[in-house]
Order: sequence, then structure tokens, then C-alpha cells
Amino acid sequence: MTMALALSMTAVFCLTLLAGGGADLRLATAFLAAGLAVCAWDRHLPGRLAASQPEVRRLAVWLGLYVCAGLVSIVWSVYPQGTVLHSINLLLFLTLFCITAFSLDREGARRLWGAVLLAGSLACAYGLTDYLVSPGGHFPHFRLSGTFTYPNAFAAFAGCILCLLVAWAGRLPWAHRPFRSWLHAALGGLAVAALLGTNSRGVLLVLPLALVVVWWGPSVQRRRLRLKRLMTAGLVGLVLLSAVVLLKPAVTGEPLTLRAFLAVWGHRLRVTEPGTPSAGPAEGDTPQGSGEAPPPGAEAGAPPSGLLRLISALGSGPGGRLTFWMAAVDVIGDHPLSGTGAGTFPKVHLSYQVHPRYYASEVHSHYLQVWAETGVVGLLAWLGVMVAGLIVLRSAQRHVGSEAEEDSDSDLLRGLGGGFVLLVLHSAVDLDLSVPAVQAVLWLMLGTFCLFAAHSLRTRGGARQVEKRALGRKDAGRPGAPALSLAVRAGLVGLAVLVSLPAVSMAAVHSGYRLASGGRWEEGLDRLLLAARVNPLDPTPHYLLATYLNQMAGLSGGDGASLRDTALGELEAAIRLDPWNPNLWYVKAQVLAQSGDREAAIVSLRRAVAIAPYMPEYRYRLARMYADEGRYRDALTEIAELLRWWHVFILNSEARKAVGHLEDDIYVLAGESALHLGDLETAKTYAGRALSFNPENADALGLLDALEEAPSGGQLPRRRPRA
Repeated sequence: MTMALALSMTAVFCLTLLAGGGADLRLATAFLAAGLAVCAWDRHLPGRLAASQPEVRRLAVWLGLYVCAGLVSIVWSVYPQGTVLHSINLLLFLTLFCITAFSLDREGARRLWGAVLLAGSLACAYGLTDYLVSPGGHFPHFRLSGTFTYPNAFAAFAGCILCLLVAWAGRLPWAHRPFRSWLHAALGGLAVAALLGTNSRGVLLVLPLALVVVWWGPSVQRRRLRLKRLMTAGLVGLVLLSAVVLLKPAVTGEPLTLRAFLAVWGHRLRVTEPGTPSAGPAEGDTPQGSGEAPPPGAEAGAPPSGLLRLISALGSGPGGRLTFWMAAVDVIGDHPLSGTGAGTFPKVHLSYQVHPRYYASEVHSHYLQVWAETGVVGLLAWLGVMVAGLIVLRSAQRHVGSEAEEDSDSDLLRGLGGGFVLLVLHSAVDLDLSVPAVQAVLWLMLGTFCLFAAHSLRTRGGARQVEKRALGRKDAGRPGAPALSLAVRAGLVGLAVLVSLPAVSMAAVHSGYRLASGGRWEEGLDRLLLAARVNPLDPTPHYLLATYLNQMAGLSGGDGASLRDTALGELEAAIRLDPWNPNLWYVKAQVLAQSGDREAAIVSLRRAVAIAPYMPEYRYRLARMYADEGRYRDALTEIAELLRWWHVFILNSEARKAVGHLEDDIYVLAGESALHLGDLETAKTYAGRALSFNPENADALGLLDALEEAPSGGQLPRRRPRA
């Protein structure tokens, strides 16, 4: 049962990411509950932990401290629901570690990693196939992302698979023999091809250090064998990726040219600049920031800091990472000891965003992110995990070398050690461990190190039964042991029930959303109220309740005011649970404006702008509300601030599509405000800019008509306030 659970959990984390790179909460919760039940059922697991090597116990303590740092941070978290979801993942990884380290035997570990190799190779094959059949775009600049949404994280995953394949021949999960030579070469080639296709400079830089760990050892023959495997995998991978690159034009209908093929390999080998854009803007598309003069009010471009100009000059990779690290340092400066709460960086980054062009939900450095979210304790715990993991790896290698149960175990540890070093180094400059599959593999590595570091061999048959009987006698001779064991089991079962509540609440939220969207208001609201009671830390049901109540208020007659009051109460509850969510403040401003309290609506909108200063929607709505209240100078100030970085934010046609509908409206509002302030020339310039983006904008055409009729003082009749 334990072996089946471990294999299925690994397969799920390695294969279900085909849908887009994230772990489904319901699936993760189900496996966590099952894992906790297995730990409660295995009554010898605590005894094995107590009887393990000191370095293994130290690693377990560091891991427990790291998980506790995330769990405890819920007390001061700026987003408790995010911390809960993050903690569920941490508990799942800790359960994986415990099952691997203290419930599996060595034969089970061999089969487990054989399954991981097959699952990872299937992910690489899927990535190459997806790259081959993906239509459109200029394929020399398209990066292979495999089964993840982020190529660099998949590169680290493929690098771990490559290290393991170079060192170890693998073990089929359903058989006692290693991979056949042709299968071994094919899987290695898949890993190399996927690694090259991701075009990750960071992984290629740390991969040699990981291979040093793979090569380290006294046997010259073994080193030659590993070199032969690497060369074979490299050649197969080059041939495979070359074939995919050559076939892609035929599959997608793009022209097949030698120049395009060489461009691909120049891009892969970093001969060409990785940030080079594709063929340029579409016909008629002249995005700002590509050489034309800044629009009125844009001043000199990006924020005037010299460091920010440097960031703008850098490519998307180093420039973006630098801004994320600077934001994390600012968060650490404000919360050095406690952090903002595990899993909360996406919430606070909007307020600490350094440059309008770069936003991410991750720091792109696991160490900085742990420090920013869980404080000094979390950072020290994670550093302790890394150091203790290397110590346990060395201890496992010594034990395997002295016991010599099976020669391939030493090779398995070499491959896992190389992959562990690769993840430890690369996670310092990227977000590998934010992908559940990658972090699950890391914790499985730590569990395997502990398993092989044990003095006694846990094998099938008699040896394991002797160990179980010895542990049973030891537990029986200790006073109070049965009661303590029962309490631990009951606690694990209770924890399994507790961690299921967020998934149940989310299911109720989805059900209520579908019912309310389909017009079944009462049933939908009842489901949302149930979700709020099941998980009182989740702001989502409160937000949806407020949204639907506000819609009902607009459709009703005399009850509209009371419904909006109830909606405001739900929004207040959501804001208490998620105060750094600018959208909640924005929706609150809309409800307040519809209720007639426009001053309070302006205050709420200003809070949304303070949280997300580089989100154009909120700043534009604030300027519009200022204009509706006759505060044209305040409106023009907000518009000028928006235009100051707008042409840096909107760099290409794809970025413009997200908020492009605002461009003409922004210039119309600026022109109207300038006209009311008596600046006719500026108003005319803004109107012209609006028409250049949308020649059919009725407000811009009306503004030009008003400019022709306006006296020198320049006045427009007051516009009807917009909700």
C-alpha cells in the first residue's frame, strides 16, 4: 500500500502538469489526506525516525522547522488563505519525505526512481511534441516549456532527469532489471533535447557543477561509463532536437530555410541575443517605446532612476530578475523577522513593484522568497535543510559503499546528488521550487538520502520483519507508548480532515458561482454562504457574494440600497482577509459610487492605486472619478503619472491588447481635463492622440467639436458622473 501510494503520488506530480504547470488543490488535498492516513497506519514510522542516524534526525528537524515557519506565519499573514494553500503543499511534501525515508525499503526506492525517470521522460517527450505542433509565431525564438508553463523550471526538471540517467541505468517499476541500453540512450536523448529546447542559461551554467557530483568517485571505469552515457545522450538529443526543428516548418506550414534552421541553433547556443524580438510589429502597429517620441505628458520615459534605466536596457531575463530581487529586498527590509506570510509574495509585489514593465508572482530566487515570506526563521530553516541534505547524502554514499547490497545503489545516489546540487544552485536564481513537481522531486531526493543512510537494511522478507518486531518490543517496553502512539494517530487523522476543508470550500464556491451565473441566485448565494462557513479564511466567497448582491441591487427596485449595504459588508469581510488585493478596493469603490457616496469611493480607489501603482485600470478610473466630481487638476495629475510610464509598460502589440482599450479613453479624459483648465492646445494634442488609436472614438470627436466652439477660457459643460 505504501509503495503504491508513493508511486502514484510521484506519477501524479510528474504527469498531471500537462494541463498547465500547477497542482490541482483537490488532487493535492486527496493525496495529502491519503498520505497522512498511511503515516497513521504505519505504527513503526516514529520508531524508525527515533532509531535513525543523527544526521537523518537533524534533517528531519530542519524540515519540520521549515514547514512550521510556513504554518505559523498564518498568524500575521497578509493573505491567510494563500498561506493555508501554501502550507497544504508543504505538508504534502513533508508526507512524501516521511513515506520515502521511513516506510519504503531500498527495492521500493529503486522502483520509485525508475517511475520518476519514466514520468520525467514522458514529460520531455510531450514538450518536444508540443513544440513541434505549436502553430504560428517565429519558431527560432520560441522556447520549449515541456509540461510546465515556465521554460526555466522545466529545464531544471530535465537537468535532474539527465543527471540521474547519466549516473544510473534505471529500474523498471514493474521488473527487477535495469533499463535496456536502447531505452536508456533514448531517455537520455529526450532529456538533452528538452534541456536544449528550453534555452535556459542558468541551468546550463550550473549543470557542469552537478555533473561533477555525478562523476565524483574512485572508479575510473565508472567515470568512463558515465562519460559514454552523457556523450550518447548528447548526440541523440542533438539529432532529436534538430529533427524537430526541421520538421516544425512542415507541420506548422512555415517556410523551411537553412537560415531559419541556423537561427534556431544560434539562439540555442546564445550566439544571438535571447531577447531579440520576432519580425517586428504587425502592419499598421507602431507601439510606443520603439523609437517614436514620447506622447504629451510622458516626459523622459521610465521612472528617472539610473538603476531603472539600466533595468530597461537589459533583456527580459536579467532585467526582470533584478527588479524582482529588488522588490524582495524591499519587502525584507520592511518585514525582516516575520515576513509577510508563506505564499504571499504575489500579493505584496504589486505595492513593491520596481518597474512598470516587470511583474511576477515569484521572486525568481527561492532563498529571497522564503526570507520575504517567512522571515529569518524560515530562511535559516531552509539553509539548514540544504546543508543537512548534503551531509545525509554523503552519509548515504558511505553506507552504500560499505554495505554493497547492490552496485547500482551508489550510481543512483550519484545521480540524485547531481540533481540535488542542480536544484539547490538554480533555485537561487529562478523559481524551480514554485512548480509542485520540481519541489516534490527535491523532497523525494531528501527522503531517499535518509533511506540509504540507515544502518540496517530495510529489505523485503525476513530482515524487515525482524526490524518491525524489534521496534515493536522497544515501543512496548516504554511506559505510555501505546497512549502516545494512539494520540499521534488521532492527530494525523484529524489533520487529514482539517486540510480537506479548503478543497471542500472551493468546491462549494465553484458550485455557487455556476448556479448564480446561470440565474439561480438563491441557490448560488446559499452555496457561497456555505463556503464562507466551511473556510472562514477564504475571501473568495465574500467577494462573489458582494458581486452578485450588487448585480441584484441594480436589477431590483426599492431593495437596492439594502442589498448594496449587504454587499459592502461582504466586501469589508473580504478586505479583512485580503487587504492587499486592489481589486477588492476597486469593486468596493464601484459599489460606493452606485450608492451615491462618491467621496468614499474616491478614498477606496486611492487605496487600490496605492496597492498597485502600475495597474493602469485603477489609476484611470480614479482620474475619471476626479473628473466627474469637477476635480480636473487632480484628474490630469493622475493621467500625467499614468502616461509617464505608459509607453514603457506597453512595449508590443500583445501587451497592448491586455489594456489597449484604455489608450484612447485615457487621452480623451486628459484632453477634457486640459480643456476645463483652459489649456486648449494640450487638449487638442490629447484628442489627436486618442483618434490615432481609435479614429471612431465618439468622445474624442466630440472633444474636437467642443474645442472649435470653446471660448479662449475653454469650458465644457459638466459630464454626467460615471459609476
